[in-house]
Amino acid sequence: MEIGLVPTLLIILVAAMVGGALAHRLRQPIILGFVLAGIALGPYTGGITVTDLIDAKHLSEVGVSLLLFVLGVEFSLATLRPASKGVLLGTPLQLLLTVLLGLLLGLILGWQRDDAFWFASLIALSSPIIALQTFNALELTGTPVARVVRGILIVQNLAIIPFVFLSRQIQAGTLDLSSAVIAALEGAVFLAVLLFLGIRILPPLFAALGRLNSEDLPGLVVFASAAVVIAGTYLYGLTFVEVAFVIGLLLSVTEQGSRALRALLSMRDLFGVLFFVSAGLLLDLPYLGRHILLIVLLVLVVSAGKMAIFAGIMRLFGHDRGDALTVGVTLFQLSELSFVLARLALDGGAITDDLYSLVISVGLLTMLLTPFVARLALRLQPQPVTTEA
Repeated sequence: MEIGLVPTLLIILVAAMVGGALAHRLRQPIILGFVLAGIALGPYTGGITVTDLIDAKHLSEVGVSLLLFVLGVEFSLATLRPASKGVLLGTPLQLLLTVLLGLLLGLILGWQRDDAFWFASLIALSSPIIALQTFNALELTGTPVARVVRGILIVQNLAIIPFVFLSRQIQAGTLDLSSAVIAALEGAVFLAVLLFLGIRILPPLFAALGRLNSEDLPGLVVFASAAVVIAGTYLYGLTFVEVAFVIGLLLSVTEQGSRALRALLSMRDLFGVLFFVSAGLLLDLPYLGRHILLIVLLVLVVSAGKMAIFAGIMRLFGHDRGDALTVGVTLFQLSELSFVLARLALDGGAITDDLYSLVISVGLLTMLLTPFVARLALRLQPQPVTTEA
């Protein structure tokens, strides 16, 4: 039965409540309940079924957009000021090494160059919401290593913009060394303009508004500023989902902006629910069954490879073994944004349906594995992580 967007949303929220409660009762990660609820509502299980996958894709994109925007508000550029070299220099190195790992996997599997590049790029990112919930479940939120992970996630999401510019060349079929360099520079310049706006322009503006002692103006200017930035991104062919995290990050750099947007933080879990149930809806169970060995192989190689890359880079930049292990086991999964970027690539004809289903399958499995792997690995860790004073 094909149903509309609003009934789909209501069914998703009810299913999420049931799945989340069941997972909590069984002492499993609540995200597992959300994903299983989505799978149960998918077109392959019968019963009450949401068969309009176009709606599911749109809901997933909306959920990710709002989730990343709220996470941007919750995070802070101030995190990067005291950040170690392992964050500022190590994260670009991690992205490069993970892309190389993905390219190597693709070539070994006999994929075309563009397919291998897309897969490699999509596995390079990590999930902010999974990392934050894992730290919370393990009671590590107040630790120094949690600040390092936040910094890594900020740098990863900032790197999305140059990647989007580069991906245009791939979709247009005009990728060569010179066009790749130009596209990356375009993205870097655009990102620099956004950062300049957020760091140099908005703080004095909000400070001047603060002296007017108005309760309404700061909030109005926050949303007006967001509208201007979003309009500017559309002029460059970017969608809100691709820059949602950056916009939230920039609008939270001032006390007034952060205060005006803080009410959105209570909505973070709702947006997360919307994404994870929608992602379960999009899981192609027949594809999973036909390619289970390939998917398991990729999950193992990607997970182990990213763990090793993260841990190795942390050790390279002077972090102890315990912190390096913690970073590796909390960031080996794919990102929520990977799903949306994969869909945009699919809609643009850059990847096939099979590669899209592969990314969804590998992404969901790595996300679901993270809490279990992190709990097991940190239980075996000889030295406990100490909290900050």
